[in-house]
Amino acid sequence: MNEETYQKTDFNVIRQQVAKLATSEAAQTRLQHMTILTNLAEVQALQAETVEARQLLDANVHLPFLSLDTVQNLLTKLHRGYLLTAEQLVQVADFVRGNADVATVLKRNATIAPTLASYADALTSVTELADDIYNVIRNNQVIDDATGNLRKLRRHQRDVQAQVQAVVQKASQRYARMLQERLPVTKADHLVLAVQATFKNQVPGMVVGSSATGSTIYIEPQTASKLNSELAEVTSGVEAEVYQILASLNGRVSEYETTILRNLDVITALDEIMARGKYSASINGVRPRLNERDQVRIDEGRHPLLGEHAVPLSVRLGYDHRGLIITGPNAGGKTVVLKTIGLFIIMAQCGLQVPAADTTELPILQQMFADIGDDQSIENALSTFSSHLTNLTAITNAIKPHSLVLLDEIGSGTEPNEGAALAIAVIEYLYQHGALVVVTTHYGEIKRYAQQHPAFTTAAMAFDEATLMPKYQLLMNEVGDSNAFWLARRLKLNPNIIQQADHYLTDHDYRTDIYQMKAVQHVEKREQITYAQGDRVRLNTDGRQGLVYAQDKRAETVTVYVDDQFETIPERRLTRLGKAADLYPAGYDMTRLFKKYDDYKFQRDLDRGSMKAQKKLDKQMRQLQDDWRQS
Repeated sequence: MNEETYQKTDFNVIRQQVAKLATSEAAQTRLQHMTILTNLAEVQALQAETVEARQLLDANVHLPFLSLDTVQNLLTKLHRGYLLTAEQLVQVADFVRGNADVATVLKRNATIAPTLASYADALTSVTELADDIYNVIRNNQVIDDATGNLRKLRRHQRDVQAQVQAVVQKASQRYARMLQERLPVTKADHLVLAVQATFKNQVPGMVVGSSATGSTIYIEPQTASKLNSELAEVTSGVEAEVYQILASLNGRVSEYETTILRNLDVITALDEIMARGKYSASINGVRPRLNERDQVRIDEGRHPLLGEHAVPLSVRLGYDHRGLIITGPNAGGKTVVLKTIGLFIIMAQCGLQVPAADTTELPILQQMFADIGDDQSIENALSTFSSHLTNLTAITNAIKPHSLVLLDEIGSGTEPNEGAALAIAVIEYLYQHGALVVVTTHYGEIKRYAQQHPAFTTAAMAFDEATLMPKYQLLMNEVGDSNAFWLARRLKLNPNIIQQADHYLTDHDYRTDIYQMKAVQHVEKREQITYAQGDRVRLNTDGRQGLVYAQDKRAETVTVYVDDQFETIPERRLTRLGKAADLYPAGYDMTRLFKKYDDYKFQRDLDRGSMKAQKKLDKQMRQLQDDWRQS
C-alpha cells in the first residue's frame, strides 16, 4: 500500500495523532511511518497489545518511561569518546531504574495485560549500574564521600576558602571609604574588592577586571594573593579527582551499553503500544473482528477525525456483494463513507482500534487503492478527468485479489454518456480481478448497472427535503438522487426554467428557436475644451507641465510650450491646471511666456532705441554675412 492511499483515506493524519501520544522521539518516528501488516496472526497480535494497553489505562496504570530520548543521545556521545557529566550519568541511572519500574508494573498487572507482561522478561535488570551512579552523585554533583581522597581535598578546599574570605573581608573594612560596594564580590573565580576607579592606586593588589563603565575596578587584595594560589592548587586537585570518578562511572556505563540499547528497544516498543492504547481511549475505539474472507461489516462506525459530529455509519460488503455503488447529493457525505471504509481497514491492519460497535468486522487485505478528490495538475496539464484516468490506469494495472478499490465520482469530468460507460467497464474489470469495489456517483447508468448486477448493491445518502440539508446517513440497498430539481424549487429558481428542464429530462425535445437581439449602441460624447494662450496644462503621458500657445480645434490638437520648445499634443492627452485669465493680470504680454528672458530683453532694448542693442544687432548681421560669403 502506497503513501498516496494513506493520504487519500486520511490515515496520514491519524498516524500523526497517534505519534503525538508517544513519549519518545523514537516511538513517535515509528508511529509516523506505520504501515499495514497483511498477515492475520501478526495483525491479531498487534490488536491484542492495543487491547491490553487500553485495559492498563482504563485501570489507571501508567508505565514510567524515563529519559528515553536522552539516553539514546548519551550513549551515542559515549560511543564517540565523550565523557558524560554527573548530570548525564544520573539520566542514565534514571532510565535504568525506570526499566526496572516498568518491569515491576507489568508483572504486577499480568492478569489484565499478559502479553505486555511478557515484555518485562525482555528487560534485563542493570540496577547495579544505577546504584553505582546514585551512590556517588547527589543533586547532579559528585559527593564528598565518593572517595577518601575527594573527601580530604574538599575539606582542605573549604578551609582555604574560609581563610580567603576572612582576609578579603578584613581588607574591605580597611578600604571601606574607597569601595563602590561594601561587601566583597566574586570575579573570574577570585574574591575581590569593588574599588572606585579614583582610588585604584591606593588599594594594593592585583586588578582582576573592571565594570563596563570603568567606574569600578575589581582588585584582589595583596594579602589574599598567596591564599588564592593555594586555593587554585587544591581546586585543581578536586577537579582531577572528580574527573577520575566520572571516568570510572563512564566506563561502567560502557560495559552495559549493549544491554541498555536492547532495553531501549523494548521500552520504545512499549511506548508505541501505549500510544496506540491512548489513541483508542481518545476515540472510544473497539477491537474489530478480523477475517481473511474479504468481508466488511461496519456497525455504527464514526470517522475519527469528525469526532462528536460524525453520523454513525453501518455498511456491509463482501458477503452477498463485492461491489457497492453509493449515490446521493453533493456534500451529502458520500466521500466520508469511502474514506471511513478504507480508513477503518488500514487502522485495523496497523493494530489500531476503530470507533464503532464491537460487532464490527474487517478483512485483512493485501492491497488498497483510492482515487478520491480532484488531482488535476496545471504543471502536468492534466484535467480532472485526465487525472482520474491516470489513477484508474495505475489501479487496473496493479489490481490483484484481496484488494479494495475506492473510487470517488468515477467517470466525472467528461461527457456523461462516455464517462458512465467507461466507469462501468472499469468497475466490471476490477470485480472480475477479485477486488472489492466501492464507488460514489451521480450517473444514472452506473446506478442501473449496480441494480442489475447480482454481485453489486446500492446505497444512498439520506437527504432532508424539509430543511434542504443532507442527513449524512447511509441507507443500504437504496438508490439516491442528486435532488437537483427539488433543491432548485426550494431555492426559488424560476419555475419556467425548472419545468423546461423536467421536459428535457423526460422527452429530450430541445427547443431550437433563434431569438433576435437588438444591439444597443452607446456613443460616448466628450465635451471639447477651449484653451486660451497662456493656460497652464499637464501632459498626461509623462506628467510634464507647459503653457498653451495655440489650439487647432479641427485637428483637436494643442501647441504647448514645454521644456523651451513647442510640441503639438492631442487634446485628450492634456489636463488643464489653470486658466491664463486666472494666472496673469489683464493686458499682460503673453508673448513673453514663449521667449527666453535674454531674447525678450534684447527685443525690448531695440524697441527703446538702445545704442548698445543696435551695435549688438549690427555685429550679428556682419557675422551672418561673413558666414554666407565663406559658404
